[in-house]
This record gives sequence, structure tokens and C-alpha cells, in this order.
Amino acid sequence: MGHIRLGDLPRTRKWSQVVGLIEGGAGTAQIATATINAAEKGLSSAAKDKGVIETIWLLTKLPLCARAENFAEALRDCGLSVSDSPGLVEIVGAMTDAIDAKMPNCERRTDLGEMAQMAAAETLTQVIGERTSGSSTPRPTMCVKHSPSSRRISSSASLRRASSPASPTNA
Repeated sequence: MGHIRLGDLPRTRKWSQVVGLIEGGAGTAQIATATINAAEKGLSSAAKDKGVIETIWLLTKLPLCARAENFAEALRDCGLSVSDSPGLVEIVGAMTDAIDAKMPNCERRTDLGEMAQMAAAETLTQVIGERTSGSSTPRPTMCVKHSPSSRRISSSASLRRASSPASPTNA
């Protein structure tokens, strides 16, 4: 997401130090520490950011929906407006629409909330897209790692593909 420009950095002493470290060729750890210190106030506000909260809430609900008996109904119960057999693009679009609906007329929308929403959409598209390559409609079993506690136990090729060693869930 480094290609997204959010404007100028705040003109504070802490951010000036970060810029100075970068200009001076400081090490990564030193720059990271200074950046965290400079961003601390802004990041602490994330816990109150409606966009961040809604995005994280939906991200935690999606795996549970994939394990549900009726995937589409479970998505709808989380506020996603989807068809009975939603595809990846429809799910991602419904997720962003649901987040937007929690902030009508851009009320209380922040850059941080917007970044969280875009990062979630991009991550879902990439991760689920990789696991379902070649399929236009991902099945829930393609997105859930096989486990004894899973309500959906299947030996389908798609589930094996989602649980393959290349899968980030096995790392």
C-alpha cells in the first residue's frame, strides 16, 4: 500500500526526527522505532476508529461464516448483502459496502479507517484468489483450513488446495 499518498506528515518534532533518520541513512530498526513513537498518538486512536473497528469485526466473522452450514446466510447475518452463491468479487464488494454503511455520508471516516478497509479488501482478494485460482466462485471450503473442529469436513480438491503447504495458514 506504499503507493497510496495521504498527504504531508504532521510537522512535529517526532516526525522531523523520523525524516532526519531516513535522510541520515539510519538503520531500519532505528527508523521503525522512531516511526512507532511518532505515530503512537494516531495509532492509539485506531481503537476508537469506526472504520477500523468495522473492518476488523468483519474480518473476524468471515472465517466463521465459511464454516457455517449456510455460507451466504451467515454472510447476510453479518450485514453483507450477497446472493445465495456469492463469488469473491461479490463478497469483497459486499464487505466494503457494509463498512461504508456504518459511516453514512462519510461520517467519522478517517484515513486510518480507509486504509484498514482497503487493506482488508486487497488481502481477501489476494489470499482467497490464490486459494481458488481458476474458480470464479469460491466455495466456503476453499477458504477454511481443514480441521477436526470444522463443521465442514470435506475431501474435495479445493479444500486440499486451501490446506496445502503453500498456504499461509500452515506457516
